Amino acid sequence: MKKLSIFIYSLSLGGAEKTLSLLLPYFVKEFEVYLVLMNKTIHFDIPKNVNLYFLENSNPFESGIKKIIKIPYLSYKYSKFCQKNNIDISFSLMVRPNYINALSKKFGNKSKIILSEHSFPSYQYKSNDLQSKINKILIKFFYKYADKIVAVSKAVKNDLEKNFYLKNVEIIYNPIDKNDILEKSKEKVNDFVFDSYTYITVGRLDEGKNHEFMIKEFSKLEDNSKLIIIGEGILKPYLKNVIKKLNLEHKVFLLGNKKNPYKYMAKSNCFVFTSKFESFGIVLVEAMALNIPIVSTYFGEVTGEILNKETIADDLAKRLVEIKNKKEYNYNLDKFLLPKIYEKYKKIFL
Repeated sequence: MKKLSIFIYSLSLGGAEKTLSLLLPYFVKEFEVYLVLMNKTIHFDIPKNVNLYFLENSNPFESGIKKIIKIPYLSYKYSKFCQKNNIDISFSLMVRPNYINALSKKFGNKSKIILSEHSFPSYQYKSNDLQSKINKILIKFFYKYADKIVAVSKAVKNDLEKNFYLKNVEIIYNPIDKNDILEKSKEKVNDFVFDSYTYITVGRLDEGKNHEFMIKEFSKLEDNSKLIIIGEGILKPYLKNVIKKLNLEHKVFLLGNKKNPYKYMAKSNCFVFTSKFESFGIVLVEAMALNIPIVSTYFGEVTGEILNKETIADDLAKRLVEIKNKKEYNYNLDKFLLPKIYEKYKKIFL
């Protein structure tokens, strides 16, 4: 049985972390798995036969420059860990673990180095500040040491190849566990009444998700429909004020984070998505698994990889009205299903 080291910053509530939580039970069946973290935040279950190791106990609020300065030392430390445990495959997710994993090769790590890129680097580091400039340089310099780079969409692959001149990039989409989603969707909802047409969205309350735009477009609807927003974030007080100013307290509801958002999604009539930019957009695929009508604005090059044209709205308010009359939804989920995604990872690991 080959030894697989999986290196990620933490298991907090994020897209890459959720992807890993779905894949871990599959990995442990065919690999001796070592899970390497940099922070003790763990929000997902870890299979009992996974070996857990902390490379450090990182402070999430330490400066960006300090994080960069520590990369050579942590790469050396990680290389020694891989050598000591005879790791065959070293797989990392997220930018800083990717830097450390790739650079560990220069410190003697003989493992097969595989990086997983879940962001769109050109967009993430579009700013002209020093930290963004440094990260763009580091991606070009460090990622080239990897044996394989996994991109979560064709858009991310194109970005890595065209703007960072990287090779050996393969597309593997983020997976969904359809059976688990459907099972959880059956649970009862006790804190909200679905007594009229209900729109729903799920995502962090930050500028990128563009909830203010969504709320203002929803305010143009002259009916008794409701809008549920599931998620937490720094813009929650601001969005509460927007809702109050538009006199929508009886129509727009900020429900916070929910351990099981699927039971709310399944009982809603339409899923709404207004992100300014995404490298993938897993929540849309989850909505498809529940066969919910979707209305979305354009969120970058990846939009067409997930959604068909009729789902994408130029005039959001108008589309929110039109969707009420749509009865059939043709979603193709095959390329996102967990067993198929695992087989793709297994192929590049072996």
